[in-house]
Parts: sequence; structure tokens; C-alpha cells
Amino acid sequence: MAITEQYEDKEALSLKEMFEKLEATSMAHTHPLTTPIQSCFRWDSLFTLPPFTKQNMKLYGVAFRSVRKSDCVDDDSLLYAADASAYQEVLTSGKLIGYWYGTLNERRECLASCIWRNREAAESVMSAPLHIKAASLATHFYERYTLESFWIHCNSDGSYTIEIIRSTSSSFS
Repeated sequence: MAITEQYEDKEALSLKEMFEKLEATSMAHTHPLTTPIQSCFRWDSLFTLPPFTKQNMKLYGVAFRSVRKSDCVDDDSLLYAADASAYQEVLTSGKLIGYWYGTLNERRECLASCIWRNREAAESVMSAPLHIKAASLATHFYERYTLESFWIHCNSDGSYTIEIIRSTSSSFS
């Protein structure tokens, strides 16, 4: 299937192409657990370009901030395989606009983030079989994680605001 056939419309595809160019800041790697999502990416470089300057829009984001268990750092092939499968499953749905996955820092901390057209798109993927399988590995691979959801309000003048709407944490022994 051609990538254009996976997306609901040309605008969604254009948004996806733009988010592929979004760059993380160094803080996303050095302090992924505490750096506000507003400071983790170079959002300004994105929202001053079309299609964002054509209209006001509201996008939905999820940040996954994690600390990997020390005994799982060297053998994480199962985790990465499950994540890759879940990612492919989401791509075929055409609902994902942007995905960024960082690397572990020296404290085993990491940030991953997804951008969706709306909340409903993100929530529909949570029940997908490969996403459920990947999520089931959390207790094995992570000491703790925080899921943070947020709205990105993009204005046609290039300005934007990011509104944190929910943050939930889980810890495992």
C-alpha cells in the first residue's frame, strides 16, 4: 500500500512529513524525565511552516518518560522488537502523525513521544494487539515510567501553545 493511501487526507500526510523533521533538543536526552515537553523539541522550527500556517489546528500528543531496569539494559531485543511491531501496526492505521524515540542516557532514562491528529486516534491504537503486547512488557523492562498527554494548539500566525492535560506514573519493583 502506498503511504498516501494510508492517510485519511493529504493534510494528514503533509503533517506526518513535517513531524519527521522535528528535532529534539539535547535536554530530551540529558534530562528526559524532568524537561517539560515544550523544551524537548524545536517546535518553533515546525509551526512556522505550512501546513501549520494555513489554519489553526489542535493536535494530541503523548510522551512516554521511562527509566529502564538495570538488568534489562544489555538485553532489550525483545522490547525493541515489540516496539517496532507496534509502530508498524500504528503506521498501517494512518492515524499516527509523528513519532520520536530517544536513546537511553547514562541513568537509563529515555523519552519517546507520539503526535496524533486527535485524542480518539491515539486511544483507538491502545487496543491494537501489538500495542497491547508491547505495553505488557513494561513490568519486566522498566523501573518506572510516566505517560503524559498534551494538546498542541497551533495558530495560523506560527505561534503555538502546549497544554499538559494528564500525567500518570507507574513504578515496578
